Amino acid sequence: MNVSKTVIVTFVVPLLISCSGSSTGSTQNDEVGSATITISGAFDAKKEGMATYSTITGNVPGGFQQFHWRLDIEGEEQVEGGDEVFSLSFSSTFMDESIDYPAPGSYEINADIIVGNNLTFWSVYEAVVYNSQFQPIETTRYTTLCFDNQESEIGGVFIISSTGTDRVTGSFNVEALYADKDNSECITGNKVTISGEFTATKSEF
Repeated sequence: MNVSKTVIVTFVVPLLISCSGSSTGSTQNDEVGSATITISGAFDAKKEGMATYSTITGNVPGGFQQFHWRLDIEGEEQVEGGDEVFSLSFSSTFMDESIDYPAPGSYEINADIIVGNNLTFWSVYEAVVYNSQFQPIETTRYTTLCFDNQESEIGGVFIISSTGTDRVTGSFNVEALYADKDNSECITGNKVTISGEFTATKSEF
């Protein structure tokens, strides 16, 4: 693990736990956004879910402000053995400038949490299967946050096509590796490609 990634993650984790959101209330639109996902590789699946985005602001050590923009896609479906709850997120962290959403354009997805104003994204997919007593019986997690120098196997592109009043549309294509829950180890060769499109509405983080 290189030093720069370690330091930056130390900043990001407290932010996600304790920061105050720049979005207020629940989803700002009467209609919640939607997304479609296609997964291939280690397993194949097609999924549909709700899509929302949020911008949150927090303070980090040293008196700096940090801003975090995130797209969340979430859904639920019946699978063999129970109900599966899945989520797919694309996140970017930056300093010194608060924005409601990135400008339309193409952005790199990679393994770095880059704190700066040159926006790049990282991605996490997680699916949890619950039994009839709503106990988790299986968890699947794929991510680009591989801190053990496996960057050559992961990454992709995140595209924002249009922005409007509390609404963002776009698409994505990313390769991610299987990982344990804290991303301390990614499994080389156990990879998926996740692609899809979204129309996201603004929501509280």
